[in-house]
Amino acid sequence: KELGPGMRKALAERIIAAGPVGVSARVAAFIGPTGVGKTTTIAKIAARAALMDGARVALITIDTFRIGAIEQLQHYADLMELPLHIAGSSAALRAAVRSNQGADLILIDTAGRGPRDVAQLAALREVLGSTDPVEVHLCLSATTRGREQALAIQSYRPLQPSRFCLTKLDEAISLGEALNLHEASRLPISYFGVGQRVPEDLELCTPEGFVDRLLSPEPQTAGTSDRPRAQKEGLLA
Repeated sequence: KELGPGMRKALAERIIAAGPVGVSARVAAFIGPTGVGKTTTIAKIAARAALMDGARVALITIDTFRIGAIEQLQHYADLMELPLHIAGSSAALRAAVRSNQGADLILIDTAGRGPRDVAQLAALREVLGSTDPVEVHLCLSATTRGREQALAIQSYRPLQPSRFCLTKLDEAISLGEALNLHEASRLPISYFGVGQRVPEDLELCTPEGFVDRLLSPEPQTAGTSDRPRAQKEGLLA
């Protein structure tokens, strides 16, 4: 049964949207478990900021562990003609941030860590805490079960995420657990990842948009209005 306007409004009022990346700091890091789509999310955000908004964007990866991680981000950086820095230590991260003082936005890709990998999570916290104020986005997949999502929230809290990005909405059957997670954590939502296309399949979260997706009977992908621009700039799905 279709909810009336009053019920939809009441549901939307439960949603806290974080706004676009870079609201609280020009340096933003994306953290989260393995396989949730952090690198692809960064590529989407970078493409929109640099190619569509004309912002000066720099990319940094501190993921020197996953095979192919640097190559994946380097591919996107080359297509967008953006600088990419590899930082394997706290000192290297500080140097990379300092060398991009003129950038409007610096996006940091991190290695995926399991929620129970306490030592590596502590090391990641130390590295991220060594530089300028960082806006930390916790990336979680909408296809992950609620208990695992809650464990990730708890395990990543020492890294002080200020918002979370919900990925793989196009693969999720229901977003009910994501709503429960949002309300339990009280972390504002920044973006929805709704597919693999760069940069089209990324949505800035709004309360109304979340409600639309929550109540939709079918998984949704983003619209295609930006695709001609993306193709013109050389970014292909």
